[in-house]
Amino acid sequence: MLKQAFGKLKSITGKSIVLGITGSTCTGKTTLANELKQKLVNEGISAQVIHQDVYYKEKEEVITLTNKQDSSILFYNYDQIDSLKYEEMLNAVLKAKDLNQVVIVEGNMVTNLEKILEEIDAIILLTIDKEICKERRSRRVYDPPDEKGYFEQVVWPAWEQTLNEAKIKLKTINKRLAFKCSNNLIALDEIVKMGTTRDTFDNKIVKQLEYEAYNDMAYSEMSKLCKEVRKKIPTIERICICHRLGQVPVGEMSVLIATSSPQRKAAIEATEWLINSLKEKVPIWKKEIYADGSSSWKENKEQPFNLF
Repeated sequence: MLKQAFGKLKSITGKSIVLGITGSTCTGKTTLANELKQKLVNEGISAQVIHQDVYYKEKEEVITLTNKQDSSILFYNYDQIDSLKYEEMLNAVLKAKDLNQVVIVEGNMVTNLEKILEEIDAIILLTIDKEICKERRSRRVYDPPDEKGYFEQVVWPAWEQTLNEAKIKLKTINKRLAFKCSNNLIALDEIVKMGTTRDTFDNKIVKQLEYEAYNDMAYSEMSKLCKEVRKKIPTIERICICHRLGQVPVGEMSVLIATSSPQRKAAIEATEWLINSLKEKVPIWKKEIYADGSSSWKENKEQPFNLF
């Protein structure tokens, strides 16, 4: 499935696919990136993960702050861009693109790194409850270690600012692939379906599609679909729905649906139901542009998907 979808994208675009995975500390970014890479490799797709954590500067080079409640406590601020070897990380991404079909870039500041963000084709944004995040972080060992008050004064405020900026930025550049991270462990089975546009429809050669949506209503309807599928299939733990807008050339991915559940059959059933319901209920319209220069607006339920 992944080999077909990613392979077709690469052969058409002639370049690597770069996926960003971002979110606050302790949301499972590294685990998700590594597991996705392994699944890709198992499908015969060359993939590499670029971990933001590898590119932090030594603490002697990092800006320090004092605890607002206790001036005797010093913080090393690793939650700002200047704490990273930015150019070195960028060069690693560019090199990985030359060597792999898929590159995964993960880190809590990915959306703040403008030059790297320009290389990314899609973003997975993971969120988490503040108190759960704090509890998870308290069980981790850092070097230098978290001093008292660092989470409240630096970590969480920095993430909230990043998240608010990302919501605006990713809407503008149309790269968002977002879902809220559950506060449980990753499920055993994750089923992904990707839809690519076919090159013919009703005996006409399709050159490309153009999608438009009423965003607020579309998000509302997708949220309803998530709630409805959870009622139908209670074992579903995580859901991701992504649909591209604007121009989509033939063969490129236009929709992605992913679900996870401890039971593989349940995840498959949920994903199938979501892809069909998305086309029927979410207000997304498409304009088919044909090779002969003609075009036609149609409802998304008539969408000519190839599913993988």
